[in-house]
Amino acid sequence: YTGTFSDAQKPVMNVTANLTQSANGDTNGNFTLSGTANLGTNPCFISPVTVVNSQVTGGSFTLTYTDNTTGNSVTATGSFSTDGSTLTVSNWSLTGPCGADTGTGVLSKQ
Repeated sequence: YTGTFSDAQKPVMNVTANLTQSANGDTNGNFTLSGTANLGTNPCFISPVTVVNSQVTGGSFTLTYTDNTTGNSVTATGSFSTDGSTLTVSNWSLTGPCGADTGTGVLSKQ
């Protein structure tokens, strides 16, 4: 998936995400995502960064990327299109030494 995370003022980071959904759900029917992402030239991250936490429930997802070198994390929540071709990020939040930021984004399957 590729796309952009933007805050209220401007695009903040280009995202190229390689994601794989678990084959089996847990006892509650939730699945997980694994993978990495390149977050462009954003100085808060040394790419690639790894998914450290995730949950997929129906058409919704939450995932967190953490850069263990810089100590920064970005958590994204949103939904999949019915055919899985688009991830609509209704909210992402940046935490860590770079400071806090939030916004939205759209990623398209390549």
